[in-house]
Amino acid sequence: LEDRGHGSDAADLIVNELYRDDRPNAVTGPRWAVLRPEFVGLPPRRPVHKRRGKVLVTFGGNDESNLTAWAMSALERIAVRPTTPHPYSSMAEAMYDADLLVTSCGRTVNEAAAVGVPTVAIAANHRETSHVHVDGVIYAGLHPTVSPLWLADTVGALLAQPKVLTDISERMRSQVDGKGARRIARRIDDMLEGLT
Repeated sequence: LEDRGHGSDAADLIVNELYRDDRPNAVTGPRWAVLRPEFVGLPPRRPVHKRRGKVLVTFGGNDESNLTAWAMSALERIAVRPTTPHPYSSMAEAMYDADLLVTSCGRTVNEAAAVGVPTVAIAANHRETSHVHVDGVIYAGLHPTVSPLWLADTVGALLAQPKVLTDISERMRSQVDGKGARRIARRIDDMLEGLT
C-alpha cells in the first residue's frame, strides 16, 4: 500500500490511491482510497443553494508553511469568515457542514470527495504536485505560485454559483465511494485463489 520504493517491484499487488503507477501489478486512483470509518456511509449532501457561504480551511496537522492562516487571511478580502475543523467532533462532520473546502492535495482530497464537498486544493509541497487528481476539484498548483487574490476571487466566484458547486459535488462523490478497502480485500482474495 502506497509503496513507491524499489521493493515494490517484487510485490504481487501495489495499491496506490495518491500516485499514478503504470506497472501491471498496480492499481491507482481514488477508487482505491481507504477511508477512515467517519467517511464511510455518509448520507448524500444537501443541494447547494445560495445561502451561507461556509468555507472550511484545513491544511493538516503539520501545516509547515502556515497555509491555514494564509488562506484564512486571503478569504477576508471577500468578507468570508472561514472556519477550521476545531469546533467539530470529526473532520467528516466539518466537511459535511461546509459549502466549500480549501485544503492541501493529500488524502484529505479523497475524504472531501467521499463527502462531496466542493474543494479548492493547493499543493503544500512538491510531492503533492504529483498526486492523482480527483475530477471536479479545483487544483491551484504549488502554494508559492498561488496568490491570495486568486484564492479569494476563485472562492468568491464558486460561492456565487450554487449550480456549479452542486455539479462539482456530484462529480467528486462519484469517484470515491468508500469501497476502496473492500476492493483491496477482494483483489487479495482473488490472488490467493489464483483468480487474477
